[in-house]
Amino acid sequence: MTAPCHPSTPGLSPRKRIAVFASYSEDGYLPPQVLPYLKGLQPLTDAIVFVCDNDLAPGEREKLEPYVTHIIAGRHGEYDFGSYKRGTLWARDNGLLDGADDLILCNDSCFGPVGSFQPMFSRMEARGLDFWGATDSHQFSYHLQSYWVVLTRKVFTSDAFTGFIEGVTKQ
Repeated sequence: MTAPCHPSTPGLSPRKRIAVFASYSEDGYLPPQVLPYLKGLQPLTDAIVFVCDNDLAPGEREKLEPYVTHIIAGRHGEYDFGSYKRGTLWARDNGLLDGADDLILCNDSCFGPVGSFQPMFSRMEARGLDFWGATDSHQFSYHLQSYWVVLTRKVFTSDAFTGFIEGVTKQ
């Protein structure tokens, strides 16, 4: 598989972005929103690690290959954060996070993009945030929804994040 790249996406800073995309399918077939989502994400990333908490049905892996750098498939029972853990550790262990500016954690629980992700990245990068998400919530307590979170190098290389992500276990 080849790594998708965005060497000169108009309107974006030349940041190196690695995405970990979490997915789940009870029957092993990709949900309908996955391929359009990956296609929209690809121009803004240098690599996408696709992790699903299920085995893939025959032919599904081949559908993913044009969009992703690596595929991890198999039941782990740790939900999205278990997939984020596996993808982040694979990316780190295989040098994808070396020199990366941003780590995107996203999943298939939403449909997108309706347009381009570019305006959202441009707007949020201009704010100089250490991390950001597409949606926040006040349910239970304030938090960012975990279906789309962007972490800068300062965050994804921190001891706090490393301890958190490595500590994800089956609930």
